[in-house]
Amino acid sequence: MDARKDSPPGSRRFGQSLRDRLVLFFLVLDLTTLVAMSAGVAYHASGTVADQVQASLEDNLRFSARAIVEDLRTKWEHLRAISRNTLLVNGVVDSLGREAYLRSFIDKLTLAGRGGEHPHIVVLDYRGRLISANDSAHPPAPDTPWLKEVLAGRAQGSVRMAADGKASITLAFPVFYQGQVEGVLAAEFGLDFVGELMPDAGHPVSAIVDAEGRTVYGDTPQAVVEAVGGAGTGPRFVESGGQLHAILALPFPDGEPPFRWHVVLSVPVAHLHEPVAELVWRMAIVGLLSALAVSALVFWRARRFVQPLEALRGTMHAIVDHGDLSSRVPPGGDDEVGQLGESFNNMMERLQAQDVALSGEIAERRRAEADLRTANDSLRQTLEELRATQAQLVQSEKMASLGQLAAGVAHEINNPVGFVKSNIRTLRNYADDLLTLLDRYEEALANVAAGPAAQQLADLRAQMDVEFMRDDLMQLLDESQEGLVRIAKIVADLKDFSHVDRQELESADVNVLIDKVINVAWNELKYKTEVIRDYGVLPPLYCYPGRLGQVFLNLLVNAAQAIATRGSIVVRTGVEGGEVVVRISDTGSGIAPEIIGKIFDPFFTTKPVGKGTGLGLHIAYKIVEAHNGRIDVDSTPGTGTTFTIRLPIAGLSAAATPEELAPGAA
Repeated sequence: MDARKDSPPGSRRFGQSLRDRLVLFFLVLDLTTLVAMSAGVAYHASGTVADQVQASLEDNLRFSARAIVEDLRTKWEHLRAISRNTLLVNGVVDSLGREAYLRSFIDKLTLAGRGGEHPHIVVLDYRGRLISANDSAHPPAPDTPWLKEVLAGRAQGSVRMAADGKASITLAFPVFYQGQVEGVLAAEFGLDFVGELMPDAGHPVSAIVDAEGRTVYGDTPQAVVEAVGGAGTGPRFVESGGQLHAILALPFPDGEPPFRWHVVLSVPVAHLHEPVAELVWRMAIVGLLSALAVSALVFWRARRFVQPLEALRGTMHAIVDHGDLSSRVPPGGDDEVGQLGESFNNMMERLQAQDVALSGEIAERRRAEADLRTANDSLRQTLEELRATQAQLVQSEKMASLGQLAAGVAHEINNPVGFVKSNIRTLRNYADDLLTLLDRYEEALANVAAGPAAQQLADLRAQMDVEFMRDDLMQLLDESQEGLVRIAKIVADLKDFSHVDRQELESADVNVLIDKVINVAWNELKYKTEVIRDYGVLPPLYCYPGRLGQVFLNLLVNAAQAIATRGSIVVRTGVEGGEVVVRISDTGSGIAPEIIGKIFDPFFTTKPVGKGTGLGLHIAYKIVEAHNGRIDVDSTPGTGTTFTIRLPIAGLSAAATPEELAPGAA
């Protein structure tokens, strides 16, 4: 079956419906037109914009070249004027006292234009020897090329490259007196001022390259340096390293100063395309908004067109998915789609009538099934209750028989224990008298003269070890009497515990009650466990002691059976928040988490068949619950289990009936 035919309208992928296809068609058409228009505009605009950007770069280049030339010409003419200054000329010609005022004059000199505030100035005589200099200047070497030219009467300009790659300019003029060269005035300064010569919103000078290919200012790639050699008087453009470099020779009039330099302006090539990209981007935004508007209009019209079909499809899905035969197609127009909807509604009317009749039959059958299921559940619950009641009756009969047997055994044991106890007490008195008499005989014997009879008595005394018999006799009597006391206590505890069916409420000490239970169950406990008693001070509890004793007995026996070889059982008692709390912990195998919630259910047991009825913990739970208390369990498999019994100190009210405390009471 085609999944597209059965999927609801909301779950279809885009493009599957007629409406989506119409919208998609017009959207693709608009986007195609937009892309074509953007490509055409970008193609035609890129050339024009590139020419405009190149023209703007050329204007910046000419401005920068003119500014550099004007600044250097200003410094050149200014230094020429200083070389003709009368004060300077007289200082060069007259050697008497010239040092002081020449130095003061030179220190105050600045050059016109930018960067002329602190030039290095030196004054030399006609032999090239230093006459005066400011603090930062150093005289040139005698073999400096420009020095010979200046001493010959020709003004010079020179470039010196420092070790760090930075260049400095030296402008030098001869100092004439009566037509003869009498000295030299030279000023040296850097080209840092070139970076300040930039028009508003223009580009700074990237580099200045001389005719020898040296970069005297800035930095530029080798391709630009090589292009300088072939550059004419007009601007030239070189593209290298993602940059467009504009090159123009500096037009120094009359060769003054005598520099053959080319100025270079660089701009990223990407800047040439930025206006075009911005134009295309704006067109794309406008086109996209137009496409979205057209698509929205098409979507609205298409929705109106396919809405009846969508309504029919939605109604069919409501019927198929939810079984809602009452769904109908909204009334449509008089066209074919409207007639289709009307036929569909007529068909659904007939189907709904048949469905109502069928639903009535199904509902009747379901009610019968529900009644039968309820009756079965009731019978099953009754059977469970009968089984539990039967087992509890058997348990009660066992406890009653045990009580009668324990009472009879206790009576039969108490009679012989009583006269044995009485006889041992009398025997002890006789032994005390005999030992006293023996002591007197020995004292008398010591005073009798030695003879054969005395020797025979001494030998007989040594042979019978009278001293040992004296000590051992009393010890044997003490141990026998202690054993009889223990027998009497066990019999008394057994008699108390045997009265589990006793129906009287009593004020009981829970600690004493636990001790009695331990004595009764000691034969079950002593071979596998060490019982540790940690009793707190408890108030008397108004309860049925026999019933609570049965709870403690079940928990202690279960704890012993959970210990495989040898372990310990800890019994702790105390008072917490108005309750008597008894905790019985063992170091046994523990209880698995998946069954810990079932251990108080009737007939639930993990013991082998024949070794457990599954009623012990259920009865204990019911007895504690009937005493208005609760019993909790906490167990870790492989570590042990702790049962916590909480009983209110207020105990039971006098209105509590014995039947409510029966193990089987619900």
